[in-house]
Amino acid sequence: MNSTVPIQLRSLFKVMIVDDSDAIRERLLNMLRAIPGIGLLAQAHSCIQALQLMAEVSPDVAILDIHMPGKSGIALLEEIKRQPPYPTVIVLTNYPYIEYRFRCINAGADYFFEKSAEFEQVVEVVGDLAANHSTACVEERQNERANPP
Repeated sequence: MNSTVPIQLRSLFKVMIVDDSDAIRERLLNMLRAIPGIGLLAQAHSCIQALQLMAEVSPDVAILDIHMPGKSGIALLEEIKRQPPYPTVIVLTNYPYIEYRFRCINAGADYFFEKSAEFEQVVEVVGDLAANHSTACVEERQNERANPP
């Protein structure tokens, strides 16, 4: 990790939700708030807004819809994976067609879920990622205490 960033800031687990549906964003926000270890939840309704937030928030996880006004979620995914730091990307869509799945995985998506059938799995995956992040931060703190600069 970058030692110039205070560990308290690095230990926050950050999630960004990008979906043009207010209802979907709100449902995800409510479900994710219950997960221990999540320090920041950001949301964007468009790809343009998401790119602005990416620079500010530097999320650990980005949850993306595919179909949004303007730029598609697949185009956003490609942009996200071009420049570090690379968040874990979860695609959550109402269009689970094999060609979309293939394009998303090729563009760097880590997970691909269908909104109507696999919504809760997104929350499970984020919970697992947050728990792993928290464990890594505890280990890092222990190492820093054991080996002061």
